[in-house]
Amino acid sequence: MKDELTRPPYARMAAENHTQYYCAMARGSSGEIMRRRGCLWTYDDEDGEGMVLFPQLGGAAADDEVLDELIEWYCERNCRSLIGCWSLDPPAPKDLGVGLLARGFQPGWRPRWMGRKLDDLTDLPSPPDDVQIREARSGKAHAARPHPQCRRFEAVRNGEVIGHSSVFLSTGEYAAAGIYDVHVLPAERNRGVGKAVTAAAMIKGRSMGARFAVLNATGPRMYEQLGLTGDGFGRTWWLNVPRLRADRPSRERIALAEAVGRGDTKLLESRFAESLDALATPMTCGLSLLELAAHEGQPEAAKWLLEHGARPDIISMWDLGLRREAAELLAKQPTAARWRAGELGATPLHIAAERNDVELARLLLSADPDLTFEDPAFGSTPEGWARHFKRRKILGMIRAHARSANLKTA
Repeated sequence: MKDELTRPPYARMAAENHTQYYCAMARGSSGEIMRRRGCLWTYDDEDGEGMVLFPQLGGAAADDEVLDELIEWYCERNCRSLIGCWSLDPPAPKDLGVGLLARGFQPGWRPRWMGRKLDDLTDLPSPPDDVQIREARSGKAHAARPHPQCRRFEAVRNGEVIGHSSVFLSTGEYAAAGIYDVHVLPAERNRGVGKAVTAAAMIKGRSMGARFAVLNATGPRMYEQLGLTGDGFGRTWWLNVPRLRADRPSRERIALAEAVGRGDTKLLESRFAESLDALATPMTCGLSLLELAAHEGQPEAAKWLLEHGARPDIISMWDLGLRREAAELLAKQPTAARWRAGELGATPLHIAAERNDVELARLLLSADPDLTFEDPAFGSTPEGWARHFKRRKILGMIRAHARSANLKTA
C-alpha cells in the first residue's frame, strides 16, 4: 500500500513527455504548433501528420469551436495520412470522443501508461551475446533531425540492424525519459533484443538527468520484466485525412451524431425524426449511428434509432445489453448473422471469436451462419479467427456446428 501511495504519476509524466516530444518533432521538421483554449496540436511537415495532444476543453460551445478550428487547420495543410488525438482517461470533457467521432475521427487503441524510477538500474538485462547495442543518429524520419533531448539506439547482429528504440527527455514538473519507437524484426523476437534496446534507452535517460522513465506499452509483459509498472490507460482517436476530404460531414450530420453519442433523445425527436436518409448514412469515421450509440454506451439513443428505421446490427445491440432484441432479430432474419461490420469487414461470429464471447457465439451459431465467410482484411473465416486468438471453446463450437451440418470450415 505504501508503494501505491508514493508511486510517481507516470500517466501525467507520459502525457507531458508526449506533448514535448511531438512539439519537438514538429519544430525539427519546420512544422507548426497551435494552441487554442486548452487545446494544443502540431503538424509535422516531413511526415505530413499531426497530433492533438491531451486537450483540456471546457464548455460545449467552446469545444465545438476549437474542434472545428483544428480540423479546418489540418485540412488547409498538406496532411497526407493520419491526425492523432491523445488523451488521459477520463478525457476533458468526458464526451470529447463524441465530438471527435462526429467530425470524422475513428476510435483508436487505449495506451497503457507505464513507468519506473531510474535510481538503480542494476536489474536491467544485457543484450544477447551476438548482439551489439549502439547509439545512432539515422534511420527513422525523426532521428534524421537530431534533437538535443532525443537519442536513438540500434541493435545490430552481423552488421544488420535488427531492432531500435528512442528516448526523449522532457523537462519541467513532470520531467521524465520517454521511451519511443521500440521495434524488433519479427524473426529476431523472443531473444531479449527488445529488452536490450529499451534498457539502453533508460540508461541513457538517466545519464541525461532523468529520474523516471515512462512509455506507452503495447506489450506490457516485456516492460514489466524491465521493472516498469502500469499507471492506467489513455484514449486515442485517429483522423484519416484523405477520407475526411472525400466525405466532410456537414454541420447537420455533426449535430445528429453528437445527439446520438450524448444520448440526447429529446433533440433526436425534435430535430431528426424525419431524417431517414441521414439515419442510414454511415459517419465519415466509418461507424453507423447505431455503432456510435453502442461505442458511447447510449441504449436509449440506440432504441430511438431502431424505432426510426436505422439498420440493426447484432454486435451493437449485444454491446448495449439489448440481447433479447438481438435474439429476436436473428430469429426473424437469420441473415443478420452474416452482416459485415467495422473496418475489417468481419461478421458477428468473427467478432465473437476475437472477444472470446461464448454466449454470443452460441446465439450466432443457432442462426446457422455461413462459416465459410472470410473477412476482406485477412481472408480468414470465423474458425481462423478462433484459432488465431486461441479461443478453444469457441473453436470447438464452430467445428461441432460444422460437423453437424456436414460442412467444411477452413
